[in-house]
Amino acid sequence: IEVTGLQPDSEFVMTLNITDASDVDWFGQSVFRSNAEGRIHTGHHAPVRGMYQGVSASAPFWSMIGGDRFSTHDDANGTVTISSVSGDILARRSFVWTSPRSPDRTRSERINLAGLKTTLYLPAEAQSEYLPIILFGGSGGGTNHERASLLATHGYAVIDVAYFRANGTPDYFLETIPLERFANVIDFVVSDDRLMADRLVLMGRSYGAQLALSLAVYDQRVAGVIVEAPSNMITSTPATYPYGSSQSAWSVNGQPLAYHTGEDTPHSETLIPIEQFGGALLMLSGEEDASGQATDMAETLSERRVAAGMSSHTKHLSFLDAGHNFGGGEQSYGIANLPPRNRNGSSGGSVAGNSEAAILAWAATLEFLDDFRK
Repeated sequence: IEVTGLQPDSEFVMTLNITDASDVDWFGQSVFRSNAEGRIHTGHHAPVRGMYQGVSASAPFWSMIGGDRFSTHDDANGTVTISSVSGDILARRSFVWTSPRSPDRTRSERINLAGLKTTLYLPAEAQSEYLPIILFGGSGGGTNHERASLLATHGYAVIDVAYFRANGTPDYFLETIPLERFANVIDFVVSDDRLMADRLVLMGRSYGAQLALSLAVYDQRVAGVIVEAPSNMITSTPATYPYGSSQSAWSVNGQPLAYHTGEDTPHSETLIPIEQFGGALLMLSGEEDASGQATDMAETLSERRVAAGMSSHTKHLSFLDAGHNFGGGEQSYGIANLPPRNRNGSSGGSVAGNSEAAILAWAATLEFLDDFRK
């Protein structure tokens, strides 16, 4: 947000108001001091006081307060108001937050696969071919329509795969799931002439990261993987990990994969053999992850890949003051610049740290995908 023509070296109040798609009102406010040219720029100037600290172009948006979660199923209308400290309104601009889920930006197709709720998201404007992405969520289950539709607006074909806590799937991740069930999704990618199957990318976070890494090792048709808060080992199901009546989260050819129970030092057979995956890998982690040692695990995966001669195809970005869920709660796999859900439940890090990490991680994700598409 940039404001010009102000009285130089004076304080002004910047107020944001947005009514989201569910008619919930969101509010943000900070006080800025104009520079010698009478200018305020949120990308260059920190507020004197207000709802966030430091320089951040996106902070006026992610620092807003309102409901439990910013609704993204339709466009949202907002205003930016500049006032004097005494309350006199000096300028006001209206804006529209454009939802990636709007029909004029994305379209979707249901894919019928046993045991899964699977939806293909495509850009509204048809293309001759698409780079395909298969998207897996974490232990919260359900769909990831925000991330899927947002990626689709960038020209990708995104298959959102819900394997529990969605219609037609189990209510919770209680049983060992065959990796072959997800190989069926790859079969669909290969069978669809619109999709560039030789450039298939898997994306997953938390348990979905464990799934993406394991599937990439198991199925050689995977070309690239992006994981957030990854694990370097197979664990039991989210319902039992790290303690309880354990059973492996995944199986291959009817045999459960060896898994770590959380009660002892991991054995080598429980580690994901990431050096067997020859494609490109991007790992994203928060250094304050309270749900696990994602940064250390990502470093271990990276070291094993480098030792196998794959350093040029391996990248790990870790973020200070960020936890398990960038941006806060389930919003971590949604739209990075919006106010995060569950602001104090990000499993480590601060609201600002997680929000900024989400923005940087999203930029790295797009860079990885754009390079893949070239």
